[in-house]
Amino acid sequence: MFKKGVGKEIFQAIVDENGRFVILDIEFDGVRLTLCNVYGPNEDSPDFYINVIQQVEALPNDNRIVGGDYNLVMDLDLDKSGGRYSTNKNSQILLKNWMDETNLVDIWRFHHPDERKYTWYRLQPTRIFCRLDFFLVSYGITENITDSNIKCGYKSDHSAANMKLLLFPNKRGKGFWKLNCSLLQDLDYVNLIKETIKTAAEINQAANPNLLWDTIKMSIRGGSIKYGTHKEKQT
Repeated sequence: MFKKGVGKEIFQAIVDENGRFVILDIEFDGVRLTLCNVYGPNEDSPDFYINVIQQVEALPNDNRIVGGDYNLVMDLDLDKSGGRYSTNKNSQILLKNWMDETNLVDIWRFHHPDERKYTWYRLQPTRIFCRLDFFLVSYGITENITDSNIKCGYKSDHSAANMKLLLFPNKRGKGFWKLNCSLLQDLDYVNLIKETIKTAAEINQAANPNLLWDTIKMSIRGGSIKYGTHKEKQT
């Protein structure tokens, strides 16, 4: 399930004897998650989901990802086309209540609030399309989920539900400014900096030497950035 070299520690693995769910209490480089994969029964079976929920709730993690084939739809108007206007209602109500109580969200619907897309279909004897496969995730990690989509499956009547979770988002800052040393050969730049130093010293005559030195450096930096940007645009 995991690539070699991925830093992980599995604290507990819970496997259903009938093969209908796998739950992992796992940590990736200090980030602890509950991962759960489910294969819901075809019939309306709230007891199955009660068991899954109890197992997940017993683990001490706030960040949860529960995904799989639920064999039900969350929204009959948006997630189903054709066939009877029904789903496994009792199981659906149970899941919705759990979502409300624990701040779980259907991440694909969260990213695509009005879109119609399905993960399972049947053409005979009647045409039916349903979105049975989805991820429920803790609201607290939604900002770390950079993508969620539905793609074609392989040798299956189900499409693949995908999501991309970035555990350690690196926000790009302004970075460090570095002087382009070629400017030191530019006479206009040299004269600008000389004038900048003279002006900063005159304006801050009453300042103590340490403060004056910092002020001059700041003025040189600001003048250099402005000149370098102007020069680059000209080039």
